[in-house]
Amino acid sequence: ADVWTPAVKARIRDRSTLNPSFVPGAGYTEVFFDSEIGEANWGDSAPPWDVHTGGTIRIQGYMTVPAGTGPFPAVVIGHGHGGSAELDLARVVAAFGYVALSISGPQAGGSTGGPEDTEQAWITVEPSADFGFLYHYAYAGMRALTLFEALAAGAGNPFRIDAGRLGV
Repeated sequence: ADVWTPAVKARIRDRSTLNPSFVPGAGYTEVFFDSEIGEANWGDSAPPWDVHTGGTIRIQGYMTVPAGTGPFPAVVIGHGHGGSAELDLARVVAAFGYVALSISGPQAGGSTGGPEDTEQAWITVEPSADFGFLYHYAYAGMRALTLFEALAAGAGNPFRIDAGRLGV
């Protein structure tokens, strides 16, 4: 409750700050969006042990859409420790009838900004919990849900997302 304050939740749900961009591929779309803009804090996991405040985290992922007319339920797919967005997994999930967005966590895959995906960063709670990798990764997952809502509400709903059926 101390981490996900009403102010933080309002920033997560703010569609106007997503700054999405899309790069079409063969049967998928590479997606980029801003997770945290000028407010991300993290510490380095290795020397020189610097603390970063006021940074921006931009998330990269792969989105796939099932064949058919939709609208379809949509799901955000995370990766395990040391991983990144998986296009093949997104394709498999889409084959089951879901719009799938496989995202890379901070500093993973094509994502930029934030802490590195290391054992040290996963458990960091000093000087506060919002300095750790898991905090920023959870934040990115929630921002991906906000992206789904924004896309579903957009003109023509081009990815055929059912905004009432979203998950992570």
